[in-house]
Amino acid sequence: MPLAAWNVYEGVSYYWVKSSTTRSLEALISVSFRFLTFINIGSTCVVYTLTARVFREELWALFQCQWLQKAIKRDRQTLLFSVSRRITPVS
Repeated sequence: MPLAAWNVYEGVSYYWVKSSTTRSLEALISVSFRFLTFINIGSTCVVYTLTARVFREELWALFQCQWLQKAIKRDRQTLLFSVSRRITPVS
């Protein structure tokens, strides 16, 4: 969200006359917001890896180039509804 707000501010203030100090401060804020965005995106994978068993299994299969085989195997299963392996409909 901070990066989106920053992009709006950059668009609105593009034609304003700015001092070199203001430009330097804006450059620092821009880099900081981008860094925080990358940290936010990267932390999601770490959190899932630490907490979700199914995610770890799928990630490991992806690294072993077996993900497609697992996906085809899952498609062959005739489940009416499936959110995850833990939650399936009762037959």
